Amino acid sequence: PESIGKTVAIVGSGPTGLAAAVELVLNGCKVIMYESARLAGGVFTNGIPSYLISDEVIQHEVQSVLDLGVDLVTGINAGESINLVSMKRSFDALLLTIGMGIPRRLEVTGGKKGDIFTGTEILESLKLKEKRLRLGEKIIIVGGGNVSLDVATSLLKLGSGSVTVIYRRDREQMPVFRTRFSNAVQCGMKMVYRAELKEISCNDQGTITRVVCRKTELKEKEDSRVVAQPIEGSEFSLDADTVIYAIGLDLDPNLIQLFSLQTSPEGRIQVNPATYQTSDPFIFAAGSCVEKVDTVIDAVAKGQLVARQIVAKVLQD
Repeated sequence: PESIGKTVAIVGSGPTGLAAAVELVLNGCKVIMYESARLAGGVFTNGIPSYLISDEVIQHEVQSVLDLGVDLVTGINAGESINLVSMKRSFDALLLTIGMGIPRRLEVTGGKKGDIFTGTEILESLKLKEKRLRLGEKIIIVGGGNVSLDVATSLLKLGSGSVTVIYRRDREQMPVFRTRFSNAVQCGMKMVYRAELKEISCNDQGTITRVVCRKTELKEKEDSRVVAQPIEGSEFSLDADTVIYAIGLDLDPNLIQLFSLQTSPEGRIQVNPATYQTSDPFIFAAGSCVEKVDTVIDAVAKGQLVARQIVAKVLQD
């Protein structure tokens, strides 16, 4: 494509960022993409198990984007490597496709850090094979999404003794793909529904011995959402030596502070829905850091849409 003499920086190289890069290049922009991990691909490279999609397929897709002329810089720490003032001098627009990068943890009593992990940590360690996590044989996973299922399936495939997932609601409310659920059950995953983690009990050495849960009851709110409320006096315990949290992700507060962005009540980056511009008109944002994205197709579509808005903006300038 003929160059329009505009350069765009993209921070994040998941499906949304890659799709935006393609669209921008096809519209004549120069694109430089920044990624904090060692390899591009976002959650597909770092968090989706290899039995669902092979590493070779992911890196082939990434390479096809780079072959269009996109420059990729990996292993960058945004706070150290990216300076907004210098970026405004060097680029015509900045696009953030940074996802939701910080795993949530529950504030419960007990348990030492070595025995408590997040689902993201587990999947990354298994996928990248860069560090070995020492897990026990009685694993409790807290959460009810696809990450909890992926962690359970991955660990059971590796021969873990017992994996139990605790979820506050019923199977019908689990935001998961049916095939992922059936795979996990076939591998031996156990489910405890309508329960929440209350406490982690340890021995004198600080090793987890069991978890204390309490039952929940479901109530439908006016907006049709089903909420789980704890039932007082309904505590029960499960044997455990490892606890894994798979209860969702939050935005990286350091990046929000770095770019001085406003966030929505849902804790995502606030954008103009028509233009994808943030509170700083130079900065655009798209993907799961802005709104819930359920599928890869959805993520790609968001990338294409935001790229068209960026092209329209830089051409006006």
